[in-house]
Amino acid sequence: MLNRFTQIMFNTFAVVEPSWNNPPNPKKKIPKGPAMYIYSLLTFKDLLNDLQTAKASPDLVAALNQKVSGGIHVPRDFATLKEAVGFFERYAGSDSVSFSMIKDGADAEHKANKDPDIVTIPRKIVVGKGEHQIPRTIYLTIRSAMHIVGDPGVPKEEIVVVGGIKFEKEIQGNCHLQHLTIRQAKHLGVEGQSSFTMEDVLVEQCGWSGVKAWGTGVVGRCTNVEVRQCRMSGVYAADGASITLTGAKTKVHHNCTTENSYSYGLAVWGPSSTIQLVFPLTKEQVSLDNGGSGNWGAVTGGDISQIKTITKAEFTAVLEQEARIEAVVQKMKVTNYALVNVPLDCDVNDAVKAVNVANARKYFTDGRSITIVLGKGEHQIDGEYLEIFSAMHIVGDSGVAKEEVVVVGGIWFKKGIPGNCHLQHLTVRQAKGDGVLGRSSFTMEDVLVEQCGWGGVYANGTGGVGRCTNVEVRQCGRSGVDAFNGASITLIGAKTTVHHNCTKGDSGSYGLKVSGSSSSTIRLCLPLTKETVSTDNGGGGNWGAWDGGDINEIKEISCFHFPTLANTYRLR
Repeated sequence: MLNRFTQIMFNTFAVVEPSWNNPPNPKKKIPKGPAMYIYSLLTFKDLLNDLQTAKASPDLVAALNQKVSGGIHVPRDFATLKEAVGFFERYAGSDSVSFSMIKDGADAEHKANKDPDIVTIPRKIVVGKGEHQIPRTIYLTIRSAMHIVGDPGVPKEEIVVVGGIKFEKEIQGNCHLQHLTIRQAKHLGVEGQSSFTMEDVLVEQCGWSGVKAWGTGVVGRCTNVEVRQCRMSGVYAADGASITLTGAKTKVHHNCTTENSYSYGLAVWGPSSTIQLVFPLTKEQVSLDNGGSGNWGAVTGGDISQIKTITKAEFTAVLEQEARIEAVVQKMKVTNYALVNVPLDCDVNDAVKAVNVANARKYFTDGRSITIVLGKGEHQIDGEYLEIFSAMHIVGDSGVAKEEVVVVGGIWFKKGIPGNCHLQHLTVRQAKGDGVLGRSSFTMEDVLVEQCGWGGVYANGTGGVGRCTNVEVRQCGRSGVDAFNGASITLIGAKTTVHHNCTKGDSGSYGLKVSGSSSSTIRLCLPLTKETVSTDNGGGGNWGAWDGGDINEIKEISCFHFPTLANTYRLR
């Protein structure tokens, strides 16, 4: 390797003495070949350091551009993956690292010549042949978007990351792994708490699961990925995440070696997590010879139907929807505008997903909730419920009657949402299940809920705390307002009424119902009373308790100060 003294002397002739290289003394000019050759012997770090000197030779710039045009190489440019990842994470939030990001000390002449951006390093790490140890930690932790790919001239089985790779939460942009092997991670082979893609990757012999996506809005895409010999589940989607498997070489086999009863070849955790196989792949074809409880299964509220094959057309539709959602998210980010207009910006399904993504990325963290404004018309829900995973406001256009702003389907506020969810000035109609299902805190004002297959407004669990102001619930198949399993609902406002519900005739349904626990409560703020609010309901009558509920917990209270939410947010 060229020693530092020789390098400095070379730079002196090539850079500091411009007359040496320039006409009219052509005999003095150092040939381009030798100059480039000498620079080619320097390390990436040395070239980068020299580029930050007062005057950089064009040959040096060209040499550095040539060296990094395909990304950063390990072990050529950095000795370890951890060092290479650390380099990129100093410059998060961009698709590439430009010289202007690095050269904070650029002198006035460089800036005047507008040359700080002449070197651009793509956010790509090329991993060479050998074993690349993850030192002293469980994971190689990734906190910003980047690609980590194996040298295409080497078989992936000879490019081995020994340890796990973890994509942290709230990464903006996609993380990608390609053409390498991940082996013997202490815990998970690949853990994605942000969206990621994998192609031509082998994951094997991990202490926990092989590939896991975790969290609402997290999407993992695995193309021609093999997962084998891991102690727990092979591929695992949890807590609202989605994993898509595609490619003829995709296999998940001989995992669950601990025989844990909660482990499967393909596993989904929770009611909204999915594993999708793109046709012609099927779970029977992909997941083979796994121990534990078998080749596929669901745990903690999940359902086996959440593991399914989709057509290529359906997959294309998913990609198109994600592009639409990302466009809305980026619009909010760029404009710093916490508002989505439906249908101007997108439909109601994409709007909710975009807000969930924006909240997950913490674009609006100064106390503002993002507001979705629904225009006139019927807004159809995809599936049984519009699923809400984060705090937001959904309001009807104030210039249109609420009866003309209709959400067709149910709205479900998921468990554990920090902050409040709010519905205002709209109609919820013809939900297959409950009209409004709250497992987190929610408020409603000037809302009509009608003609739902199950209940109208249903709060479930101690986290389900609802406050309903001037809300009308009518013509639902089961109870109008139901507080279950320790939930609490407060009714406020002279226009609040619950009537003509329990149309299925079920004796366990009531206009106002507390159930599941003696701590379930419905409170009516005076001058409201249960007699004036709940009228003409079928089933068991206008109010009642069921399955451990206490009839005495439906009662009137004095509400000295329960402000409406009409003025607690401002449409910007």
